[in-house]
Amino acid sequence: MTEFLEPDSILSKLVSAGVDGTIRFWDTLSRKQFVELTGLGPISDIKISPDGDWLAAAGEKGMYLWKINPKRLSLDKDLDTSMNQTCGWLWDYLTNSPEVEEQDRDLCRSSIKVLKAEELAKKQASQAEELVKEKLQEVYELAKKGDIRTAIATLQQIQKLAPSFQIAAEYWNALCWNGSLSGYAEADVIKFCEKAVALKPDEGEYKDSRGIARALAGDTALAIQDFEAFLKWIDTSNYSDANKTVRKERRQRWIEALKAGKPASTIFTKELLEQLQNE
Repeated sequence: MTEFLEPDSILSKLVSAGVDGTIRFWDTLSRKQFVELTGLGPISDIKISPDGDWLAAAGEKGMYLWKINPKRLSLDKDLDTSMNQTCGWLWDYLTNSPEVEEQDRDLCRSSIKVLKAEELAKKQASQAEELVKEKLQEVYELAKKGDIRTAIATLQQIQKLAPSFQIAAEYWNALCWNGSLSGYAEADVIKFCEKAVALKPDEGEYKDSRGIARALAGDTALAIQDFEAFLKWIDTSNYSDANKTVRKERRQRWIEALKAGKPASTIFTKELLEQLQNE
């Protein structure tokens, strides 16, 4: 079947479609094709709106609607509409219009079911995302309070609720930093630290957190590397904090003490760890 499109007084355009599942736009003056849409399944009918702005097609796979851009002699592919969306627009018309034949009233029934299922899935996904965000805030607050066990349990709930959800580096770092300062098992804390650094390897704060965890775990050489990376980062980044100088001097002392072979327990005393909670 064919339809004529006349965007201006000079050029005349022809649209063709058929059982090969391809829609083609032709320039009848040059006899050249300038747009082709494939993979639509056998097409049984095509129509161009009276104003020449829209192309509609119907076939085995359903109905489609495209916006025509006559100035560019093309279709605006960003407005390419699937049969499910098209059926959403036409459902009331197909159901209630006296102009529609009875055998055509069910054309969109299966698509409407799909559309409703998609809408329900989107709603459920949105609700799940909001719940995850609330739970992540709980993790952050629990970690700040030093209740690391409950924070981890809440994080595990999140991972079960939304296994594909990407937990941001800041939450892993909250567990890393606060877990270290709270004296939580070093091996477990370092796992959180590694996740934070892996997600944001250029973030000096996260390496600083890992440095403390490593120092407390007795991994002196790697702890020194992390503290040195933090000092380099704090000098080269746009970091601004009233305690910047104090923080730099403190890390420098830690590096010197660790290089001198002092035990981490004599450097990271209980009093220091309490001070760092407010840093």
